[in-house]
Amino acid sequence: MVNLSTVTTSNKALTSQPLVAVFVAGSSGIGSYALLALCSAFASHGSGGAGLRAYVVGRNKDVALALLEECERMCPRAVFRFVQVGDLALLSEADVAVREIEKWEKEAEARGVGKARIDLLFMTASPVLFQPRTETHEGLDIFTSLLLYSRLRFIHSALPLLLSSTLPSAHIISIYAATVQDSLDTTDLTLRKPGNYTFTRSRGHVVYMKTLMFEQLAKRYSGKLSLVHAFPGLVITPSFSKEELPWWWRCGVGWFVRNVVGGIIALKPEESGARTLFMGTARYAGRGVEVSKEDDGGQAVVGTDGFENSGAYGLNWDGEVAKRIDWKSKGVVDKDVFGMEVWQHVMSVCKSVDKGEKFAG
Repeated sequence: MVNLSTVTTSNKALTSQPLVAVFVAGSSGIGSYALLALCSAFASHGSGGAGLRAYVVGRNKDVALALLEECERMCPRAVFRFVQVGDLALLSEADVAVREIEKWEKEAEARGVGKARIDLLFMTASPVLFQPRTETHEGLDIFTSLLLYSRLRFIHSALPLLLSSTLPSAHIISIYAATVQDSLDTTDLTLRKPGNYTFTRSRGHVVYMKTLMFEQLAKRYSGKLSLVHAFPGLVITPSFSKEELPWWWRCGVGWFVRNVVGGIIALKPEESGARTLFMGTARYAGRGVEVSKEDDGGQAVVGTDGFENSGAYGLNWDGEVAKRIDWKSKGVVDKDVFGMEVWQHVMSVCKSVDKGEKFAG
């Protein structure tokens, strides 16, 4: 476990410079905790948050504005903006959000207050669990799109801004069950075959495909991007009480976790936020970027491909490296070949959306 003193020190070092941060689904839950941690770290310098520009992408304007008011109290010299979208499961909505951020960033650059860019990108959307397969009008399962396709689309659309980061590498942090594995059907990536879709299998497919996509992105933009897929641990957020959840969860398991287990082992919002922000520090470097002993705590971080400082990382909630995927046990004979298949699959999804077509693959 990375101790909290290291987390605090690293977060303070990160915020000793101007930053542009984006929080997708950041108006509540883990994303909001990370934003508050960012503000707290900036405030610790006594500069009122000067040099910070932060964007919160979400649906609920009232909730987001209340959060941003709190941020403004902590960092009165920072700039906070809300980017409203209709449905984060839609790739087209990811494009809308990026265009809005790009517009504001270009305006900031024109005013001479900083280069148009994104330094930190946090993606923390929390889908409703235990639901049957339900497709968006783009032809994608809502659960899988929220956790995989729309996040990858956001990265793809935001690449010009990410590649303009003033940090050694732009940092992308995607929160979900990075350590959770299940079966993999390499012949049915979207799990369309009758009887193939289950919650746990879909979750597994998200983990496997995101791991491979992040490795591909780290290679293609070597040294420019650091990509983290992380398991957040047990954090009690508003998602535990969603009305769409099955009654047995809301009245049974969910209630027990919130009111009994949560008080004992759940991470407090402050710690969750600090540790999430820490995943965007220099410790998790872009591919081939040199890391100092002060940044890495004395040991290099091993990426999901098994190599040190490879630019793509799978992490536990405590900042330590998660267990690597045994691809052969999942039926993958050649990981590189399968990785390209996944890349081509995701690109075909994007092309369908670009053409205004419903994806049927």
